[in-house]
Amino acid sequence: MVGFMMRTMILLAMLVPAWQALPALAQESLPDPTRPGIAEKGLANAAKTGTEEEVAPLRLESVLLGKQRQQAIISGKIYQLGQTVGDAKLVKINPQEVHLLQNGKTQKLALFPGVEKKLTVETKKTKREKQ
Repeated sequence: MVGFMMRTMILLAMLVPAWQALPALAQESLPDPTRPGIAEKGLANAAKTGTEEEVAPLRLESVLLGKQRQQAIISGKIYQLGQTVGDAKLVKINPQEVHLLQNGKTQKLALFPGVEKKLTVETKKTKREKQ
């Protein structure tokens, strides 16, 4: 009986630290995507190493338009119309997209990339067309 209790205590003593380490392992392998600063870390890492492929692409997150302001949130930072975003200048802000000018070329960042807004027009049918 004493041997069984001793083996159980040793087993528990080995399992408790492993059990406590599980949350730490889960946090390392699954970063929280809602945490701010993910994009800035990518840019900071690219600046340290000097490689272009590690630079996070610019992402339009929100557009703020009003009588007194025209702002866009790009990759977690707020920019006014005319400010520089990296090496590009913010030249146009629309409700669904912004335009950046760099080296004479315009880059368009869409709020919802891959989604196109299409206008559909319905005409009223006359009584004869309905029959």
